[in-house]
Amino acid sequence: MFPTTFITDTYYSIATVFLLLKVIDEISKVFLLELTFDNEQKEITFLYKTVFSLPKHKRLLFEDAKLEIIRSKFKQKWLSEPLTLYFFKKRKEIFEVKRSKDGFSLETLNSIWKTVESIPLPIYRV
Repeated sequence: MFPTTFITDTYYSIATVFLLLKVIDEISKVFLLELTFDNEQKEITFLYKTVFSLPKHKRLLFEDAKLEIIRSKFKQKWLSEPLTLYFFKKRKEIFEVKRSKDGFSLETLNSIWKTVESIPLPIYRV
């Protein structure tokens, strides 16, 4: 029906497209380097970077900020993220913080969660 070179060529072109999409996805990720809570200025400062950029700062006022916490329901930790934190400015997502992307340990993520609980910031658990 089809010559074998057609199937092989199609396979390689599909694999190349998927590989290219994966590379573009990895390049466009935003990595959080540092998270600082300033109670005097009432703001959260994010130090972040992408693969090809220098570190940048972004500030989020306490009055505009919201934290959403998502805990995984899977028992196997290698299947999913045990804890993911989303910082919002009003309704817009500013940062997603998770272990696999940002390299923070589960203890550090829990520490961030406890710090946010100590300041007047709305927290939503999912």
